[in-house]
Amino acid sequence: MRVEKESQYVVLRKRRNDVPVAPMQQSCSAAAPEEFMPELGPPIDHVDDPPSARRSALMSRIRTRDTKPEKLVRSVLHRAGFRFRLHRRDLPGSPDLVLPARRLAIFVHGCFWHRHAGCSRGALPRTRRLFWDEKLSRNVERDRRATMRLVELGWNVLVVWGCEVAQPGILVARLAEVLPREPLERALAPLSARKKGGRPGAKRGTR
Repeated sequence: MRVEKESQYVVLRKRRNDVPVAPMQQSCSAAAPEEFMPELGPPIDHVDDPPSARRSALMSRIRTRDTKPEKLVRSVLHRAGFRFRLHRRDLPGSPDLVLPARRLAIFVHGCFWHRHAGCSRGALPRTRRLFWDEKLSRNVERDRRATMRLVELGWNVLVVWGCEVAQPGILVARLAEVLPREPLERALAPLSARKKGGRPGAKRGTR
Protein backbone atom coordinates (compact mmCIF):
# COMPACT_ATOMS: atom_id res chain seq x y z
CA MET A 1 0.00 0.00 0.00
CA ARG A 2 1.31 3.45 -0.98
CA VAL A 3 0.23 6.67 0.62
CA GLU A 4 0.28 9.83 -1.49
CA LYS A 5 -0.75 13.37 -0.56
CA GLU A 6 -2.99 15.19 -3.02
CA SER A 7 -3.84 18.72 -1.88
CA GLN A 8 -5.82 18.31 1.37
CA TYR A 9 -6.70 14.66 0.84
CA VAL A 10 -4.87 11.42 1.39
CA VAL A 11 -5.31 8.77 -1.26
CA LEU A 12 -4.72 5.16 -0.33
CA ARG A 13 -3.63 3.20 -3.38
CA LYS A 14 -4.51 -0.46 -3.00
CA ARG A 15 -4.65 -2.58 -6.10
CA ARG A 16 -6.60 -0.54 -8.66
CA ASN A 17 -8.90 1.37 -6.31
CA ASP A 18 -8.29 4.94 -5.11
CA VAL A 19 -10.07 5.52 -1.82
CA PRO A 20 -10.19 9.17 -0.63
CA VAL A 21 -10.49 9.57 3.09
CA ALA A 22 -11.18 12.45 5.47
CA PRO A 23 -9.17 15.68 5.13
CA MET A 24 -5.96 15.81 7.11
CA GLN A 25 -6.15 17.87 10.29
CA GLN A 26 -3.30 19.97 11.55
CA SER A 27 -3.85 18.75 15.12
CA CYS A 28 -6.45 17.01 17.28
CA SER A 29 -7.29 20.01 19.38
CA ALA A 30 -10.12 20.32 21.89
CA ALA A 31 -11.96 22.52 19.37
CA ALA A 32 -12.11 19.76 16.73
CA PRO A 33 -15.68 18.75 15.79
CA GLU A 34 -16.97 15.56 17.42
CA GLU A 35 -17.50 13.90 14.02
CA PHE A 36 -13.71 13.65 13.59
CA MET A 37 -13.34 11.76 16.90
CA PRO A 38 -16.27 9.32 17.09
CA GLU A 39 -14.16 6.71 18.86
CA LEU A 40 -13.54 8.96 21.85
CA GLY A 41 -17.10 8.62 23.17
CA PRO A 42 -19.06 11.39 24.90
CA PRO A 43 -17.46 14.70 25.95
CA ILE A 44 -15.33 14.35 29.05
CA ASP A 45 -17.69 16.38 31.24
CA HIS A 46 -20.41 13.77 30.70
CA VAL A 47 -18.31 10.69 31.43
CA ASP A 48 -19.15 10.70 35.14
CA ASP A 49 -22.87 10.90 34.48
CA PRO A 50 -23.70 8.33 31.76
CA PRO A 51 -27.28 7.48 30.80
CA SER A 52 -28.99 5.01 33.12
CA ALA A 53 -28.94 2.22 30.51
CA ARG A 54 -25.23 2.66 29.91
CA ARG A 55 -24.54 2.90 33.65
CA SER A 56 -26.41 -0.38 34.20
CA ALA A 57 -24.35 -2.05 31.49
CA LEU A 58 -21.11 -0.82 33.06
CA MET A 59 -22.13 -1.93 36.55
CA SER A 60 -23.16 -5.37 35.27
CA ARG A 61 -19.56 -6.02 34.18
CA ILE A 62 -18.26 -5.69 37.74
CA ARG A 63 -17.75 -9.07 39.33
CA THR A 64 -19.10 -9.71 42.80
CA ARG A 65 -17.46 -13.14 43.05
CA ASP A 66 -14.56 -15.07 41.51
CA THR A 67 -12.47 -11.90 41.43
CA LYS A 68 -8.68 -12.06 41.05
CA PRO A 69 -8.00 -11.32 44.75
CA GLU A 70 -10.49 -13.99 45.75
CA LYS A 71 -8.91 -16.56 43.44
CA LEU A 72 -5.46 -15.79 44.84
CA VAL A 73 -6.66 -16.32 48.41
CA ARG A 74 -8.20 -19.61 47.32
CA SER A 75 -4.92 -20.68 45.73
CA VAL A 76 -2.92 -19.87 48.87
CA LEU A 77 -5.31 -21.75 51.15
CA HIS A 78 -5.39 -24.75 48.84
CA ARG A 79 -1.57 -24.86 48.62
CA ALA A 80 -1.43 -24.65 52.42
CA GLY A 81 -3.63 -27.73 52.70
CA PHE A 82 -6.86 -26.08 53.86
CA ARG A 83 -10.12 -27.24 52.35
CA PHE A 84 -13.03 -24.89 51.94
CA ARG A 85 -16.35 -24.27 50.26
CA LEU A 86 -17.31 -21.25 48.17
CA HIS A 87 -20.16 -18.77 48.50
CA ARG A 88 -22.39 -20.66 50.89
CA ARG A 89 -25.76 -19.04 50.42
CA ASP A 90 -27.14 -20.63 53.57
CA LEU A 91 -24.86 -18.37 55.63
CA PRO A 92 -25.38 -14.62 56.22
CA GLY A 93 -23.59 -12.54 53.59
CA SER A 94 -22.73 -15.63 51.50
CA PRO A 95 -19.02 -15.66 52.53
CA ASP A 96 -16.49 -16.00 49.72
CA LEU A 97 -14.70 -18.90 51.44
CA VAL A 98 -15.96 -21.11 54.24
CA LEU A 99 -13.83 -23.56 56.25
CA PRO A 100 -16.50 -25.64 58.02
CA ALA A 101 -14.06 -27.66 60.18
CA ARG A 102 -12.75 -24.41 61.68
CA ARG A 103 -16.07 -22.58 61.71
CA LEU A 104 -14.35 -19.87 59.70
CA ALA A 105 -15.97 -17.53 57.15
CA ILE A 106 -13.70 -15.39 54.97
CA PHE A 107 -14.76 -12.37 52.95
CA VAL A 108 -12.44 -10.98 50.25
CA HIS A 109 -13.56 -7.38 49.93
CA GLY A 110 -12.75 -4.83 47.27
CA CYS A 111 -11.36 -1.71 48.93
CA PHE A 112 -13.59 0.69 47.00
CA TRP A 113 -16.90 -1.15 47.10
CA HIS A 114 -16.64 -1.96 50.82
CA ARG A 115 -14.88 1.27 51.88
CA HIS A 116 -11.58 0.07 53.31
CA ALA A 117 -10.81 2.66 55.98
CA GLY A 118 -7.43 4.34 55.56
CA CYS A 119 -6.85 2.87 52.09
CA SER A 120 -6.41 5.17 49.10
CA ARG A 121 -8.49 2.77 47.02
CA GLY A 122 -11.39 3.28 49.39
CA ALA A 123 -11.68 7.03 48.76
CA LEU A 124 -14.89 8.42 47.31
CA PRO A 125 -14.86 9.66 43.70
CA ARG A 126 -14.66 13.42 43.26
CA THR A 127 -17.94 13.56 41.35
CA ARG A 128 -21.44 12.53 42.47
CA ARG A 129 -20.13 12.10 46.01
CA LEU A 130 -23.58 11.96 47.61
CA PHE A 131 -24.65 9.12 45.32
CA TRP A 132 -21.51 7.08 46.02
CA ASP A 133 -21.56 7.82 49.74
CA GLU A 134 -25.11 6.49 50.06
CA LYS A 135 -24.46 3.45 47.87
CA LEU A 136 -21.23 2.41 49.57
CA SER A 137 -22.61 3.10 53.03
CA ARG A 138 -25.33 0.55 52.31
CA ASN A 139 -22.63 -1.98 51.42
CA VAL A 140 -20.82 -1.32 54.70
CA GLU A 141 -24.01 -1.67 56.72
CA ARG A 142 -24.86 -4.92 54.95
CA ASP A 143 -21.35 -6.25 55.72
CA ARG A 144 -21.75 -5.28 59.38
CA ARG A 145 -25.08 -7.06 59.72
CA ALA A 146 -23.73 -10.20 58.03
CA THR A 147 -20.69 -10.28 60.34
CA MET A 148 -22.79 -9.84 63.46
CA ARG A 149 -25.17 -12.61 62.40
CA LEU A 150 -22.30 -15.00 61.66
CA VAL A 151 -20.75 -14.34 65.06
CA GLU A 152 -24.10 -14.97 66.71
CA LEU A 153 -24.22 -18.34 64.91
CA GLY A 154 -20.80 -19.26 66.29
CA TRP A 155 -18.64 -18.52 63.25
CA ASN A 156 -15.27 -16.79 63.18
CA VAL A 157 -15.15 -14.05 60.55
CA LEU A 158 -12.10 -12.75 58.68
CA VAL A 159 -12.05 -9.92 56.14
CA VAL A 160 -9.21 -9.86 53.60
CA TRP A 161 -8.91 -6.62 51.63
CA GLY A 162 -7.95 -6.40 47.98
CA CYS A 163 -4.90 -4.24 48.67
CA GLU A 164 -3.59 -6.85 51.14
CA VAL A 165 -3.73 -9.67 48.61
CA ALA A 166 -1.15 -7.92 46.42
CA GLN A 167 1.42 -8.01 49.25
CA PRO A 168 2.39 -11.58 50.30
CA GLY A 169 3.73 -10.58 53.70
CA ILE A 170 0.58 -8.69 54.63
CA LEU A 171 -1.63 -11.46 53.26
CA VAL A 172 0.16 -14.05 55.42
CA ALA A 173 -0.21 -11.85 58.48
CA ARG A 174 -3.92 -11.39 57.83
CA LEU A 175 -4.64 -15.10 57.28
CA ALA A 176 -2.42 -16.06 60.24
CA GLU A 177 -4.84 -14.26 62.52
CA VAL A 178 -7.10 -17.31 62.29
CA LEU A 179 -4.95 -20.02 60.65
CA PRO A 180 -1.51 -21.58 61.34
CA ARG A 181 1.25 -19.40 59.90
CA GLU A 182 3.78 -22.03 58.80
CA PRO A 183 1.73 -23.71 56.03
CA LEU A 184 0.65 -20.28 54.78
CA GLU A 185 4.25 -19.12 54.45
CA ARG A 186 5.16 -22.31 52.54
CA ALA A 187 2.21 -21.80 50.23
CA LEU A 188 3.13 -18.17 49.52
CA ALA A 189 6.83 -18.82 48.89
CA PRO A 190 6.39 -19.62 45.15
CA LEU A 191 4.18 -16.57 44.67
CA SER A 192 6.70 -14.31 46.42
CA ALA A 193 9.53 -15.64 44.25
CA ARG A 194 7.49 -15.13 41.09
CA LYS A 195 6.72 -11.55 42.14
CA LYS A 196 10.46 -10.88 42.51
CA GLY A 197 11.06 -12.06 38.97
CA GLY A 198 11.95 -15.72 39.13
CA ARG A 199 10.95 -19.23 40.11
CA PRO A 200 12.14 -20.79 43.35
CA GLY A 201 15.25 -22.86 42.66
CA ALA A 202 15.59 -21.64 39.10
CA LYS A 203 19.00 -20.57 37.81
CA ARG A 204 19.52 -17.48 35.74
CA GLY A 205 20.19 -18.10 32.10
CA THR A 206 18.27 -21.37 31.99
CA ARG A 207 14.77 -22.09 30.77
